[in-house]
Amino acid sequence: MSRIVIHDYWGDHVQPWLSGMVSYFESEGAQVEIWTRKTFRFRALEGLKRPQSGLRGRIGLKAIKRQLGDVEHVYMWNGQNDHHQIVRGLCAEMGIPCSILEVGYFPQSKWFTIDQDGINATASLMRDQLDWVDDEHLKSLAELRDDYLGERKWRGGDGSILVPLQLARDTNVRDHSEVEDMQDLINLCEERFDGEQLRFKLHPRDESSYTSRHPIVREGAFLDMAVTAERVVGLNSTCLLEAVLLGAPTEALGDGFLRAHAGREERLLAALVDKQVPVGETEIEYWISKYSAPKSSGEPCG
Repeated sequence: MSRIVIHDYWGDHVQPWLSGMVSYFESEGAQVEIWTRKTFRFRALEGLKRPQSGLRGRIGLKAIKRQLGDVEHVYMWNGQNDHHQIVRGLCAEMGIPCSILEVGYFPQSKWFTIDQDGINATASLMRDQLDWVDDEHLKSLAELRDDYLGERKWRGGDGSILVPLQLARDTNVRDHSEVEDMQDLINLCEERFDGEQLRFKLHPRDESSYTSRHPIVREGAFLDMAVTAERVVGLNSTCLLEAVLLGAPTEALGDGFLRAHAGREERLLAALVDKQVPVGETEIEYWISKYSAPKSSGEPCG
């Protein structure tokens, strides 16, 4: 029986997003193991730059390596933090394919994604030329656009630049932008777009307080605001992809898909739609075979 590991460090993603994936592998005869931060005392190794140099680190690495011995594939949620790198490094050393999982896009709660390299600015899609996107993919995009946006149509006219704020702990902010936090982004936008009307939209889960001479809005849906905005500017939030889906002029200040595929936005969106796996879906062979890391890679996944 083959062994599949799903490494969900915080232990809170399997039930909302990955239950269908677990069922799929089990139906294929695999033994599925869920590894969390409580497995093998990952916390004892977390953040150590050279965990093998200490006794505790050597013991921990040895335990993880032993448990990886006959694993066929590791699927890891997010994969961008120090505690992920320990397992990713061992996978590379042992020639075990490691694929990265994250939430989908339209909307995040209904989809998840699989990638052989990483997420967002570290994903394989960053270097993809998108020449495989065909009329069927564009048709699927059109269907999702109609379903997701409903009656919303971008029309602009209110003279504002809408700026969606993100969570400062988001790895997209930390690793792929020039700002430290959202106050930095507010200051940057006020300087860069001096003399223009800005509106900042808080992330729904951000309880922080910020200062600006422009409105900072907590209530309301981002897309409803984007309908009337003259343009949308942000770092690398999913909101920017939603704005492009809506048809609003959109600028990304941070690294990500929109910077990598400027001028090919429709093909990018079609690729993102194709990449999304429906939450709860158990027939996922298409996505597993197309987007997982190849079995013979033996290379670091990211």
